[in-house]
Amino acid sequence: MEPEKKYELIEKHLAGTLSETEENAFRRMLESEPGLANEVKLHQRLDQVLAGDRIHAFREKLKQTDRAWKKPEEAKKMYIRRKPKRSQLAIAATIVLLLAASLYLLLKPGSDGTDSLYAANFAPYEMVLNQRGAADESPRKQLEAQAVSAYENQQFDQAAQAFASLQEIAPNEDPFQFYYCLSVLASGQPDKAIPGLELLSEDSNSLFQEQSRWYLALAYLKNGQLEQAKSSLAQIETGAYRSAEAARLLRKLKRISE
Repeated sequence: MEPEKKYELIEKHLAGTLSETEENAFRRMLESEPGLANEVKLHQRLDQVLAGDRIHAFREKLKQTDRAWKKPEEAKKMYIRRKPKRSQLAIAATIVLLLAASLYLLLKPGSDGTDSLYAANFAPYEMVLNQRGAADESPRKQLEAQAVSAYENQQFDQAAQAFASLQEIAPNEDPFQFYYCLSVLASGQPDKAIPGLELLSEDSNSLFQEQSRWYLALAYLKNGQLEQAKSSLAQIETGAYRSAEAARLLRKLKRISE
């Protein structure tokens, strides 16, 4: 099988995008080809360690290396930059170095991939509150304007303080609680975000219930609570906010736990 086709099948298998017929055929291949099964495991580990664009760049380099190994003339274009002549032994050395680097990333202590998964999936929710605060408006409106401005400018520590003050003024308005939780989560304090997100995710009357479930899972993930993260992701129904991303992340967390 051509390397490009093989990588494409593995990635679709891991992402769960193969059709039922394709998935059944792929599973038969896994049973008959031990080498393919080992490559799937390697891709799973890479998913855990190299999230986002880094994993795609790494896999593209692997594809280029496969092509160079089969076609020495292409290897010259890829690897011979400053020195006009280099043997295939040098190409093999490049492959060894590449694989050694990947193994170092995969096996170094503490590299369980959860931080990378969090970074690849977290993005602050868009601000839906209006930024107001003219000089003649009430102190609450001015404080709200400060909170919104700080959040939109990614000054999350300041935003968290302002939204915390707004919660004291208006404890029953869940937008203030929601954006406070996101502000402390974005500033690297998931333990402070979790209690509020738990309440919002269980409140069927909250405007932010679906969003809170997604961010609660990320807060658990950031806090190292993998089982709670998986449980929260499993509660996100198909069609809900970030349901597709939740399904993919849940599959990856299950693989980490295996």
